Amino acid sequence: MTPEEKTLALTQSPYFHLALTVMSGQDLMVMDRGGTSDPYVKIMQAGKLLHKTSCQKKTLNPVWNEEADIYLEDPFNPICIRVYDKDRVVSDDFMGHSELDISAFE
Repeated sequence: MTPEEKTLALTQSPYFHLALTVMSGQDLMVMDRGGTSDPYVKIMQAGKLLHKTSCQKKTLNPVWNEEADIYLEDPFNPICIRVYDKDRVVSDDFMGHSELDISAFE
């Protein structure tokens, strides 16, 4: 498929289905006093929350194995995967992120 054909195909559909599995994290940053973190993941696109995983308590190596069916209106906006540490009293701490350009997939 040429780049032009791909762009045409991506612009003709009203939405796109993305089946995503958030599997695990390894060697995350220590964010809590006990030497661990309480991590969870937010999947976002253009500032809109698409999915949020459960919080994994007191671990630096969380395992979620959570599946999400996400419907996207714009495949050209990257998917942002953000990891946070859950806090009870203050706002949750940002731990890191990655972006996924789904329009680059075959």
